[in-house]
Amino acid sequence: MAIAFDVLSKLTELSWRGLSAPASMIETAFEQSMAEHMRPGEDEARIESLGRNPLQVSATLHFRNAIFAAPGDSWKKKNIPLYPDQWTEFIDACAEASTGDLVHPILGTIKAKLVSFRSVLSADKRDGEDVNVVWRRTLEDDSAIFNNVFNYADVQSAAAALDTQISIMPVQVQAADPDGLIETFLEAVNKATTAVDQIDLAARQFGGVADRIVYRCEALMDACERVTSPQMWPAKNTINRMIEASRKMQREQLKKAKPTSIYINPKNQTIPMLAVFLNNKVGDIITLNPSLMGLDFVPVRQAVRFYTSSAR
Repeated sequence: MAIAFDVLSKLTELSWRGLSAPASMIETAFEQSMAEHMRPGEDEARIESLGRNPLQVSATLHFRNAIFAAPGDSWKKKNIPLYPDQWTEFIDACAEASTGDLVHPILGTIKAKLVSFRSVLSADKRDGEDVNVVWRRTLEDDSAIFNNVFNYADVQSAAAALDTQISIMPVQVQAADPDGLIETFLEAVNKATTAVDQIDLAARQFGGVADRIVYRCEALMDACERVTSPQMWPAKNTINRMIEASRKMQREQLKKAKPTSIYINPKNQTIPMLAVFLNNKVGDIITLNPSLMGLDFVPVRQAVRFYTSSAR
């Protein structure tokens, strides 16, 4: 009997570290972590939510040579038997303890850790083995945890992924920056990565280019929260990844920024005169003190921020 609405045939295949196999069951689950507060002599308890436990994905995969590939199955393109060749590749990938990419048919790419691998060699099945695998999602990649090294490629990758998610959302949403400018997140990130030491005035007034990106991400998250669809999960995950990458970029900017200090102006003088005295560039004085722009003279007792590394 033909299936009238075969939705499953249109889904992306499940894969781990780029490797896939025929799957007959994929289970997605999570639990809420809760604390129970009880009082002596009282029945029941007040329940306090502590947050959601990691998302868990379980799958049954079949490395069986008697299985025929469906159109689009990538495992068939390897031109080697599912068993034992591809089974061997898969168990090697599962033995690796680091964080990897798990591609879920609905949720998209998830950063995950493999929890368990179980394979059964049975005399009743002569064409290969069935494998049961369990993964749990992790919030951060190993490189960020152990190395604590920031790479601008990380934030650029997150921005490109978020732009892609926006383009395929079931409901089109836009998130402008605080000045109403609409640009791709990758464009915004490229602008930010060239402004580590030279921050433009508008960005300085808002608190930095990275703050602009986070502002847009939070507005985009608000829009996603109003859409009740599981298809929004990949977008939400990518937004959180973008926010974290932007915060790291901001910390990197602050770490590389030149030290500044405050000078109390003792007399009326022009910005060029003040810049010469402080051994700063005129552009630096204006960048650090946007309120001085357009003034003929810097007022007496005006607090002026300047770069101390070049000051007299």
